[in-house]
Amino acid sequence: MKIAASRVDQFIRSPDPDVRAILIYGPDGGLIRERSDMLARQIVDDLDDPFRVAELDPAALKDDPARFADEAAAIAMTGGRRVVRLRSAGDRQAIVIADFLSDPLGDSLILVEAGELAPRSALRKAFETSKIAAALPCYPDEGSALGKVIGETAAALGLTMEPAALRYLAAVLGGDRLMTRSEIDKLALYMGDETLVTLAHVGPVSATPLSSPSTASPLPPPAATWRQSSAAWRGPILRARWRFPCCAPRRAICSGCTLWRGRRRVAIRSTGRSNPSVRYYTSN
Repeated sequence: MKIAASRVDQFIRSPDPDVRAILIYGPDGGLIRERSDMLARQIVDDLDDPFRVAELDPAALKDDPARFADEAAAIAMTGGRRVVRLRSAGDRQAIVIADFLSDPLGDSLILVEAGELAPRSALRKAFETSKIAAALPCYPDEGSALGKVIGETAAALGLTMEPAALRYLAAVLGGDRLMTRSEIDKLALYMGDETLVTLAHVGPVSATPLSSPSTASPLPPPAATWRQSSAAWRGPILRARWRFPCCAPRRAICSGCTLWRGRRRVAIRSTGRSNPSVRYYTSN
């Protein structure tokens, strides 16, 4: 069955008991993993339990296609229902999965994680046309939905967001749900005993360093002179491939982007529109 994006959260809270296999796909890898974990924990408390959770990948099925059905039909030695997780799936695994859906064995819950799939994808069709399967799309958080994720994550950590700080974070986060939550976790560590998050804590013009709230440390010089690190930013200039959520639609990186890395603020400057490589400066 095909689940609309607007109904995915409702489905996860109360899955159809007749559904044996669930495809979780889309461009947001972090959201895929989060939703897959939520579904798995409804069956198994400990996702590291080797008796009740089986992890598969395309390479394993290529060598032994029958293993998928074997794992689905297996009975846990310690009792209880099992979860079979297939990660990084694609159309090459569609035949194996379709065969299982036509004659399912056992009672295991099958969770299949995949990236972006076209509407004509054989894997998508296998799940969308089956009465005992469901396909859940996962798209990047945007607009009010992204603000809600940031706000809820911050609230769970005891933080209160000022509107300006929330707007700024919503502008630079959102391409990956787990990355968004990770950055808020790091922000909570930086805040220490403070609970009110302002633009001064997260904004691109903040003069407050991440390493020590008691000492001031400016951000790198303006974009025109960023190639020269100042005395306060003599850290190594590193190169890395990165794609930022706020810039992904135009495949370029905003010259004013900042990102949290541990307890340090990282300032980013694009090195080209077609190549998402970036230079970033780290404080000493």
